[in-house]
Amino acid sequence: HKLLIDEEAADVVREIFLLAANGKTVRAIAKELNQRHVPSRSKYRHQRNIYNKWYNDESDVVVWKELTIRDIITDEI
Repeated sequence: HKLLIDEEAADVVREIFLLAANGKTVRAIAKELNQRHVPSRSKYRHQRNIYNKWYNDESDVVVWKELTIRDIITDEI
């Protein structure tokens, strides 16, 4: 197996790490991304027709959550 980098998504991930390294909390990072209307991980996957069991078609609003930010920061892969 080979991991491929999605450069568009990688830009958001890099920003999350930079904000965290500069002392922002996961709550503050989520709030900032939501205020700027950065598509959440679920919304991004849905926009690209990537399977996503958490996406709800009835609501077009999918926001960043603290747990998602924490998962991104702590995931080793």
